[in-house]
Amino acid sequence: MELIISKEAKEYIEKKVPNVQKIVLDFEDGDSPLELNAVSCALDVSFRLFLLHEAEEAIVDFSNYQAILNTSIGDIYLKESSKRYLDEHTRLIFDSNYMRLQLKGENTGMIANSVEIYEV
Repeated sequence: MELIISKEAKEYIEKKVPNVQKIVLDFEDGDSPLELNAVSCALDVSFRLFLLHEAEEAIVDFSNYQAILNTSIGDIYLKESSKRYLDEHTRLIFDSNYMRLQLKGENTGMIANSVEIYEV
């Protein structure tokens, strides 16, 4: 499985949060150490990017994020169970019209219309 980061997405992430130590791609399933929203019965798939600095990595427990995707911005960690929502070749792109990141699959098309970034 691979996650391809577009040049524009990479620039957007690096500009928004420089000097990141660890990147976590979190599927909002109610089992996150940083649950920000109430879990609902929504039909859409929701992913978030947590950008961690070294000090915060020791405070917040991300031990259940064992799967690793090698990307152009470094390793991205995610839960093994989250991989089922991604295609074998998934792209993280930047939508300049709405200033947001999106996940698109090679076969499934749009996976997540808006991937929020959280600096931890």
